Amino acid sequence: MTDIAGYRRPPKGTQPEYLYPAYVSTRKRAPTKPLVLLPHTLSEITGPLFGHEQVRAEESDLTRQHEGAAGRAHHRRGPGARR
Repeated sequence: MTDIAGYRRPPKGTQPEYLYPAYVSTRKRAPTKPLVLLPHTLSEITGPLFGHEQVRAEESDLTRQHEGAAGRAHHRRGPGARR
């Protein structure tokens, strides 16, 4: 397999520490062993590209993209019906 140029990892010291004792919840959630950095895979590097432009307001509501169902979905026995 050929070497794949992965994403650049953030330089040391540019990201917050996992353990920040003043923030109490990190005491239990912070890793206790060094992280294992895995190489990036081909699918991560060459994955789909969805465009370089910002999403426009008319594109952001995926429920209005086509003539399909609109509004709230209801169970066939009516809104709020239990199964």
